[in-house]
Amino acid sequence: MTRRKFNRKQWLTFAVVVFLMSWFYSPLYYQGLVSAETAQVTPVSPQEKPLIVYFSLTGKNKIISEELQKQLNAPVAELKLVSERSGIWGFIVSGYENFFDKDAELQPFTTDLAPHNPIIICSPVWMGKLSSPARTFLKNPALKGKDVYIFASFNGHWAEEKEAEQVKNLTGSGIVLKNIYRMVLGKKTEDEIKQEVLKQLEQKPIIQKAAKAL
Repeated sequence: MTRRKFNRKQWLTFAVVVFLMSWFYSPLYYQGLVSAETAQVTPVSPQEKPLIVYFSLTGKNKIISEELQKQLNAPVAELKLVSERSGIWGFIVSGYENFFDKDAELQPFTTDLAPHNPIIICSPVWMGKLSSPARTFLKNPALKGKDVYIFASFNGHWAEEKEAEQVKNLTGSGIVLKNIYRMVLGKKTEDEIKQEVLKQLEQKPIIQKAAKAL
């Protein structure tokens, strides 16, 4: 694995951020917090051909994508990194990319986006932003003009101003951001994560077929 070179100032800055993030994302801090998303979503036609795209380090977003696949009858594509990330080094690199707004090094995305709309993206939230792999993918020129729904997962809290910043950046990139689904995962089990997906689709269906199935 090729390691990035950090200068001393970046190391010191990031060390402080890692410490604060480790405390801020601790389970004790988030105990009892819940999502309060209330946005209204207009379901698209059942004739649409959605595509689900996900990135997952822990496997939780893979669970979300698979449940969406089951409910929406849509294909799934995974965002894969060029270099594997694991352990403390993977944590540091991922945090570095998000703190400094760096792009992730992704393997070529081979799924043709042309016939698909909407695009449904499942991504964790790191340090108040969508993960670097998801943010990098969202710069794909082929997404311009397409409807995009995002399932953003986090451990219990995502500041509204941070979400608003992401919305502003995304809407200025040429995509049509339809909705962000706030997935509060915490210590949820696989079954609980699936139930959360069902709950979100029931409240804000993406396509009419999914709404009827529920």
